[in-house]
Amino acid sequence: MSSLNISYNLVAKEEIPAALEIELAGFHPDEAASLESLEYRQNHAPDLFLGAYVAENPPSARTDNPLSTRKLIGYVVATISASDTVTEASMKEHIPTSDGGRIVVIHSVCVHPDYRRKGIAQGLLQEYIRRLETEAPAEIKGVHLICHEQLVELYRKAGFEPVGKSPVVHGPREWFEMKYDLPPPKGVSIPEEVLAALLKPATGDKSGGPTSRPFTAFPSIQDLVTSDPSTGAQSNKYKLVCPRTSCRSVILLPWVAKLVEAAAVESSTIRPVGPSALGA
Repeated sequence: MSSLNISYNLVAKEEIPAALEIELAGFHPDEAASLESLEYRQNHAPDLFLGAYVAENPPSARTDNPLSTRKLIGYVVATISASDTVTEASMKEHIPTSDGGRIVVIHSVCVHPDYRRKGIAQGLLQEYIRRLETEAPAEIKGVHLICHEQLVELYRKAGFEPVGKSPVVHGPREWFEMKYDLPPPKGVSIPEEVLAALLKPATGDKSGGPTSRPFTAFPSIQDLVTSDPSTGAQSNKYKLVCPRTSCRSVILLPWVAKLVEAAAVESSTIRPVGPSALGA
């Protein structure tokens, strides 16, 4: 790996000319992206244009311009596609997730000639994948790219798997498609013992016994509330539980709800519901 002090950040619009210089030095003229293509990708998918940087040397940078303190030495640039494989269309357009995009298509992994064979490409790929795994929307299912045969091993080391020869024609040589499947988004983890308790069938009599009473058992709403002596605010005196005898789950704990008076409203659409129970 590289011994350079490398930082990673998104490539700014002002740095596109520097990226183009690296692109032209890294690809055959028939394969290199144009200035317009790089500008399109940075404009439509800026979060997918990641650069590798070293500190600018000599230290003559303007302190009022943060971009002048860093030097772009490599980058990964991509857009999003609605296709499950790399196609001619996916190389030219960006389809956001809101329109059905689900695959990140990497167009270029480039390193400046002066910084090659220092592990920078591998570091860029690892950082790129790490960010996608932690920040990509749930709709994004994976990352695809096409490369020449001699670069297949580079992408294998970064975790990509071969898909096969690509039908894409871009320049004079054959392309091979590689993919990296992103793990599914992590949900809320429920401890096994808690999940087992939640799934355990109800047993015994859950009718509530003598301490459970329906709303209709109270003469007025004032019998259901209690007042805070210091503020006068009125809260629920009892806990509210599900009225189903097979459930009795707690819906509301005591002293949580606040009684707010409002004007009465008549509505013919209101339908009566079964009584809920209050447990003392």
